[in-house]
Amino acid sequence: MLMAVVAALSYAFLYSRPTFVSISADQASHLIDNEEDTFILDVRTRSEYENDGHIPGANLIPHDEISHATERLPRNKTHTILVYCRSGRRSRSASRQLAELGYVDVRNMKGGFNKWSTRGFPVVGGP
Repeated sequence: MLMAVVAALSYAFLYSRPTFVSISADQASHLIDNEEDTFILDVRTRSEYENDGHIPGANLIPHDEISHATERLPRNKTHTILVYCRSGRRSRSASRQLAELGYVDVRNMKGGFNKWSTRGFPVVGGP
């Protein structure tokens, strides 16, 4: 009986927590190409965004400003949000924050901008 209660509580905890999914750069490119309403969110610093380049159409909100910049995020919590940083660490943190804010379709790009650019996908600006 105790095992059943623990299992039920574990299940409820796991499936009630805000979540996001991680996708590859190839999947992110496909998403951008096929879902025109995708909100592309770059969570790097302004310097990285301006000096290293960024994905076309990306919106810059540094990862440490997400919770204070909700007015710059989509109002619709079901809107698809693609999140990326340089390598994937900050975007995971930002994706978690977005899920906690109630966004239900958050996709973290594994490998970040590094992977995006090495795969030869479009970049605005940069060196």
